[in-house]
Amino acid sequence: KTKAWCATRPELSHLTVPGLMKAFKKDMLVTLPKLAAFCDKRQGQAGRRGCAVATIDHCKFMLGSIWHATYQAIMDEMMKVATPALRLVDLWTLALELPEQCLGGHQSPMSTLWTWQVLMSGICKSGATATGEDSLAFDASNGTLAEFVGPLCSSNQVEKRCKNGKQVFMPEDTKKTGGFHFAWECALSQLCSVVAHRDPK
Repeated sequence: KTKAWCATRPELSHLTVPGLMKAFKKDMLVTLPKLAAFCDKRQGQAGRRGCAVATIDHCKFMLGSIWHATYQAIMDEMMKVATPALRLVDLWTLALELPEQCLGGHQSPMSTLWTWQVLMSGICKSGATATGEDSLAFDASNGTLAEFVGPLCSSNQVEKRCKNGKQVFMPEDTKKTGGFHFAWECALSQLCSVVAHRDPK
């Protein structure tokens, strides 16, 4: 059964994994046409920039069939309707290629920032002045090397700094930890920035 997956939709908790995926696809069949209209370049409210639908991300512990089934369900349905205005972002494969661990099922700040680079590249225009209708236009960076700057960017940093010391992660003593209940909460408490550098070669 899938009770743990259906805490917010208890009416689905009796379903098996195949049954749950069938319900998931049925919901997407209703939702995606409405989203496509919203993102349509001719008349959609988001037509100027379009939209993106991402798959679930990938964590190393995701070995169970339900994870792969969910990813494949999104891929199957989005491949039928994807257009330049309704883009599919394969977040599963992107996260799989990153040398990062998940934080309780959540992306690390580094992984999240990398994802935003992909999303923004489909939204923003490069090489134009950021004024008027092109308010999301920007000059593309000349840098080809990315540096992530911050004390809690990587999952490795979070594992070290959100367990011991002042910025600890201990659910049983939230007063001592500053109120953090989860490692990903702790990770988001400090700014992580991505900086582009030119290749020294």
